[in-house]
Amino acid sequence: MACNASHVGLRGAVQHRGVAHDADVGFCRGAASEFGANSPKRRGTRPMARRVLTQVMMRVLSITVPVVVGTSVACVIPPPLQLDESDSGVNATPVIVSSGPAPEFSFPGPLVMEHSDQRRLTLTLSDSDVDDTLHVRIYRDYGMPDESNFVSSCTFPPSGERTRVGDCLTQSFCNGLAPTDQDNKVLEAVVADRAFLDESDPAGEGQPAYRRLPTGTATSVRAWIMTCEEPPSP
Repeated sequence: MACNASHVGLRGAVQHRGVAHDADVGFCRGAASEFGANSPKRRGTRPMARRVLTQVMMRVLSITVPVVVGTSVACVIPPPLQLDESDSGVNATPVIVSSGPAPEFSFPGPLVMEHSDQRRLTLTLSDSDVDDTLHVRIYRDYGMPDESNFVSSCTFPPSGERTRVGDCLTQSFCNGLAPTDQDNKVLEAVVADRAFLDESDPAGEGQPAYRRLPTGTATSVRAWIMTCEEPPSP
């Protein structure tokens, strides 16, 4: 996608408490093909989707501000693959290249989910450190306002290649929501090249809850808009 006046994007790369982070969040104002093309309520979704994604970008900024080592405005969706480039001896940042099956699970959504949904979310990841095991946690409305636990997790073992493809379960995406709650949610996927720490591990002290990682971990984030619907009547 070319950058133009209708596009809003953000990318930040930081070292936060010794953990390398990179985040890329973007959306296009007025782009019906990106907001609501596969939603039964597309006309009412886009304005809220823009507001919620703006909140995601502000949250990314709030993490990066204390120790920013590089911040730029990105005008490309998905995150540019140069984030995955690595010099010898430098830990490369894993990135989430795409999600599927398309179009229902494509970035940036909206994903229309049912409670106890049995579909699988397929993620394509890229990491030039081909021997790394990659770990993904998916969060719903994290930090809005609570630092809530992840709703899904999946692991991508080394494949000998930069690109990894694997599935994540979606059946918990709507857990804890009332059947009538059809408000827009922010679904975020965090990919890391080291395993997430247990909450009781002192090595993660001071880091955000349920996102604690060992020092030197490289991560990146991508997000969708999601709504949960009542299951169809039998």
